[in-house]
Amino acid sequence: CLPFALLAGAAVVRWQGHAAKATTAVALGVLAVLTGLTFAQARVWQSSAALWEHAIALDPDVVLNNLNMGHVRARQAERTADRRAQEALLDESQRLFEHGLSVREDPLLYAGIALVHQHRWELDPKNRSAEAELSLEFARRALDAARKRNVETPDYHLNLGSALGNAQHPNDALAEFQAYARDRPRSYLGHYLLGFALLQSSRFSESVRELGKAVELEPGSVIAWGNLGIAQEKLGEKDLAIRAYQRVLALAPKDSPAIPTARQHLFMLQSRMSVEVVPNK
Repeated sequence: CLPFALLAGAAVVRWQGHAAKATTAVALGVLAVLTGLTFAQARVWQSSAALWEHAIALDPDVVLNNLNMGHVRARQAERTADRRAQEALLDESQRLFEHGLSVREDPLLYAGIALVHQHRWELDPKNRSAEAELSLEFARRALDAARKRNVETPDYHLNLGSALGNAQHPNDALAEFQAYARDRPRSYLGHYLLGFALLQSSRFSESVRELGKAVELEPGSVIAWGNLGIAQEKLGEKDLAIRAYQRVLALAPKDSPAIPTARQHLFMLQSRMSVEVVPNK
């Protein structure tokens, strides 16, 4: 299940980025109105958490306040190592998204709940199946609601593909990632996720093609180079795989777990190649 946990994480980044754009726009609007802001008042806006906590306190029934505060709590859950704190933050995040939905249906609120369940999927191995199904349910609701409101974007397909992967529907997940990559042909993320999913489905030639596009778009991506090396190795393209693993060693931080993995693959490849060139006696 781990590969699709990584895909889920990538989808989370996309959705949080979408929410962050809304946060910035509203913050600028608020500050433009408050022309007489004092220094003491300005301290309220020093972080997005403070901004949305203040906004929720002023009006808890504004959908945008609940949407953005929900994403703030989800990000805080990602950044803490304390399990109880993570659970409490995710619970609050879900309550905020659900309260927003009680005010007005919004596809981004369904997507937020889907991502909360994706986080829980990662945290709770005992309930992974149930959390995966809940995440999938809300990812589907998000896409359906976006279509009804005529606000569908490729990001909904990306999120749904991740949820499908976690729920063990790899072929359906591939279809969603393909839809995303078609709509965002210059997106590193689209090609990487599609290539990674193809790798997990043992479609190595197609995986090499997509991961190759990913490293062209983002030459510094350690994870894309590493998975490209694996796909090339599976195809017997040993020289190319060695080059990919060497890129991992050159790019990854010294404490990255990618370093020993790349070294192990390099050692095994080079050892096999040495054996192959030894002449028969």
